[in-house]
Amino acid sequence: MTAALLLASLASFLLAMACLLWWELPARLRRRQTLEHFDRLVTNETAAASPATKAAAVPLAQGRGSRWMDGAKAVLTRAGLPATLKTVMLLLGPCLALCLLAWWRFPDGWLVPPSLGLSLLVVGLLLKRRIDQQRMRITRQLPGFLDDMVRMTSIGNSVPMAFAATFTTTETPLRTILESAMARVRSGADLDWALAQASAPYKLESLEMLHVVTGISIRLGGRSDQILQRISHFLRDHEQAQREFVATTAETRMSAWVIGLLPMASGTILALSNPDFFNPLFTTTTGHHLLLFALLMETAGALLLFRLAKSL
Repeated sequence: MTAALLLASLASFLLAMACLLWWELPARLRRRQTLEHFDRLVTNETAAASPATKAAAVPLAQGRGSRWMDGAKAVLTRAGLPATLKTVMLLLGPCLALCLLAWWRFPDGWLVPPSLGLSLLVVGLLLKRRIDQQRMRITRQLPGFLDDMVRMTSIGNSVPMAFAATFTTTETPLRTILESAMARVRSGADLDWALAQASAPYKLESLEMLHVVTGISIRLGGRSDQILQRISHFLRDHEQAQREFVATTAETRMSAWVIGLLPMASGTILALSNPDFFNPLFTTTTGHHLLLFALLMETAGALLLFRLAKSL
């Protein structure tokens, strides 16, 4: 019966992760469609990229490690954390400590999987919150950077020259991205390719739009100052609408997370602090039935809260 409960807990955790990925699926699809549309517009120009740009992009492709390591580094980069082993240990250390504490309090090991799943979920939520904060800061800084580029291009400077003269006045975290792009430009890469490589880990639509528009302005010419100014206005309007949406739905989303995590967190804390209180739940038939009923109710409540939050 204990093995069945462990499998049910693992299934509930996987179901919660699947719901989270499903929630973010429409946004990923919209971003992919937008990028495909822009890519079709610049396919011919991208095919005619300079040899220096291709040579600069080859070491980046050859230096990739495993997909898991690349994904972990990208997540830490989006969160504004150094992509080092020390950071990973600091994030996973409390999870391992909680698992060891659960093993010490319950030698049977039945509390280890729920403790591990709950601690990893908390770490994931903290990383997601930090990533959202970093993205919001970048989105707020980008219109000001574009306004400075507009002023530089309106007096006769080219887009690369305006970029080189403007990025030093920005602040982190946007300055980190721009400095990385400028380092690639100094090594011989085109500006749009450099921006694409530097902004790839962040997966931010505004940065992807910027490097596409920059490539069009460099290869096709035209009034780049007007294009950049329109992008700046669009980003300000989009950021304002996003802030209003977040403020409107903050209470419902926070209530969903608190109500969903409170039973699991309180049960884990009570089990660790008073193991004798929870032993009858795993040694008697009535306790097994109560645990299965609580697990089913928790799963049903999580799905209902997920549908409620997704409908906003």
